[in-house]
Amino acid sequence: MERIKYLAVLAICGLLSLPLSACGNVREIAEYQIPETMQTIETGLIAENEHYLLKWDDEQKSALLENKATGYIWSTVPYEFLKEGGSNVNLNSPLFIQYYSPYDGSLQTSKAYSDCIMEETLEVTQVDGGVKLTFYFLDAEVTIPLYITLRENSLRVSVPLSEI
Repeated sequence: MERIKYLAVLAICGLLSLPLSACGNVREIAEYQIPETMQTIETGLIAENEHYLLKWDDEQKSALLENKATGYIWSTVPYEFLKEGGSNVNLNSPLFIQYYSPYDGSLQTSKAYSDCIMEETLEVTQVDGGVKLTFYFLDAEVTIPLYITLRENSLRVSVPLSEI
């Protein structure tokens, strides 16, 4: 799970740097807007297959993958930490982004926990076989969709470029 999060962060950083490398035509960008109310789903089972259960914990804003045979649980937040009710901006963040500030060109880091979950700018919707987490990063003025879907023998975590 840590490797998946690391790869997702790298992919997002790379994707966010693409517009900065563009030259030439300057176009007007629409004002950044977010929904007035954020949808969410209730705590419970999202999807299952022969080997795994995919669950959502709305209180902790965390997806949980449970092995049916062993009962072992993985989570978007380290599960032992989650069970203890710990709160840490880094551990509770399923997503980090880095972006360049348009105001001074400095490199900024935003963390999903402090910048979306605590600010209540995380939207959670159920999709076929999983869940879609839509993070609205207000300071960065970017929306990042994160899909977590259960497949036959794997868990797929994806960030579609076309939806950023």
